[in-house]
Amino acid sequence: MNLSIFGTGYVGLVSGACLAEVGHHVVCMDVDPVKIEKLKTGILPIWEPGLEALVERNVMEGRLHFTTDAAHAVQHGQVQFIAVGTPSDEDGSADLQYVLAVAQSIASHMTDYRVIVNKSTVPVGTADKVAATIQAELDARFVTPDGLPRRCAPRNDGEGIVIASEARQSTPAYPTFSVVSNPDLADAPALLEKLQFMDKPMEAVQGAILAIPVKTAFTTPSPLFDLNQREFSQ
Repeated sequence: MNLSIFGTGYVGLVSGACLAEVGHHVVCMDVDPVKIEKLKTGILPIWEPGLEALVERNVMEGRLHFTTDAAHAVQHGQVQFIAVGTPSDEDGSADLQYVLAVAQSIASHMTDYRVIVNKSTVPVGTADKVAATIQAELDARFVTPDGLPRRCAPRNDGEGIVIASEARQSTPAYPTFSVVSNPDLADAPALLEKLQFMDKPMEAVQGAILAIPVKTAFTTPSPLFDLNQREFSQ
């Protein structure tokens, strides 16, 4: 599957390398041309055990690419990941300007259906803001792609174990799971079917894919939809 990741920091770069490692074709986009040029030559902006070799191997094998071209990233990926920083404001709240800027950028280049995944660290309610930003941009362009599915990917990673966690090789202290959050849970089965292919290489060691209401995506959820059972449960 073709995937695009906006942001090449700790979350974005590791996610891109791990997804490329299991066979996906990944484009990592960043607005910093210096960082992108360094990544193209094998100079990483972060250190994580095993990451340098992972990046080098997948770049050489043609599954991992780096770009500053947002339009190319949007056109490339069936799934678009937002993985940019959310620094603290003066009052301690998360600064969402970069997340929302990416959302607007994606919407400004969308011409057909895209699944949008948030992997940035954000507070409850961000998915609604992202959706509103995207919808406003699409309305301004008079474009109406078929649906705006949103996927939330909560994380509980620590430095030094993030690659293992991303690959779903988790320990009980660092549980991992995939969550799909949508305003209308009736849409969840179709979205989950689309995402199953992306997660399939890791399904042997990952937990269930869950569909839960958007505002509870960052809490410990109870299963509402088990992709293996193909049915909702209360």
